[in-house]
Amino acid sequence: MLRFSHYSATQRIGEVVRARRTQAKLTQRDLAARSGLSIRALRYLENGMVTKPRSDTIRRLGVVLGVSEEDLNSLSVSDHANGTRLRLGVLGPLTVTYGGRSVAISGTKQRCLLGLLALQPNQLVSSEEIIDVLWGARAPASCRSLVHTYVARLRRTLAAVEPRYPRLIASASAGYLLRVRPAQLDLLLFKESVAQALSVRRHDPRSAFESFERAMRYWRAPVVADLPMGLREHPVAIATMAHRCDVVLATADTALELGRYEQAVALLRPVVLEEPLHEGLHVRLMDAFAGVGEQAAALGVFAGIRARLADALGVEPDAELHAAHLRVLRHQRPSRVQSAWTSSGSGAVGRAKVRLG
Repeated sequence: MLRFSHYSATQRIGEVVRARRTQAKLTQRDLAARSGLSIRALRYLENGMVTKPRSDTIRRLGVVLGVSEEDLNSLSVSDHANGTRLRLGVLGPLTVTYGGRSVAISGTKQRCLLGLLALQPNQLVSSEEIIDVLWGARAPASCRSLVHTYVARLRRTLAAVEPRYPRLIASASAGYLLRVRPAQLDLLLFKESVAQALSVRRHDPRSAFESFERAMRYWRAPVVADLPMGLREHPVAIATMAHRCDVVLATADTALELGRYEQAVALLRPVVLEEPLHEGLHVRLMDAFAGVGEQAAALGVFAGIRARLADALGVEPDAELHAAHLRVLRHQRPSRVQSAWTSSGSGAVGRAKVRLG
């Protein structure tokens, strides 16, 4: 991995970007389009004519060029001043880190509050919504005062790390919001990588697959996995999990299109365990198994979901699953399947919302 040094970052950024772009066989036009920059801005950067590039610009270039987050932190000399050493994670158990070290957030209620705000970054979350998540129908008479206390404690915890950070949680007359940039929150990094993948998917599926894979690496477990059900079943949490499924489907479709069957199997196997009735995911897994020559495993996937659908819903697999089953029986190569972003919708999505047990 290419390493960067603090002392010469502003002088060497252009050289590093040019070297990585050349190594990736990208034109300036290609890199500019994928990173959301103008060609002129990229040309100025590569020629050393930008003395203080924005950390967000460097980060986006790094994402496209495959530079690690550690290297990005070293390269982006303004990250410390801008607060990007603080990282929050909701794509799995709630995490808060500063410079790679864990920051302890004590108290379930405080963690739920921070998780709720982080699931809706840079958006006002009403006090009523916070109270509903924290207490449901059993909110005490002092609930509003308690919310204010929890926010104050969160601010004190963040202030102990860095005095600027209490400003991340802003107050408004109707509620609170968490002010973060993409580099500070895994959810925003995930969405950014997905957007980059979708922007090039039609004409450059290989680059799209790399961006999809990068997006999926931000996931460590189901969203806010360590927090109470009241937050995990909140509509925004459910929508985030549904978006994850959409991305898995699109990633698998792209992998199948490229003939990367082993990578599709590795992606799909853990996800179908979390989504035992999602027919679309099982279709892709069957095609992926067939692609690596594991017909028996593909047939086992079909038998498993068929039994679960019958037990849980009393229905047979849908037409898409039956078609995949026939492809396996006929030893046909997997066909490209329709992704979640272009599908008009099927029974698979609706049935996937039902959970076993």
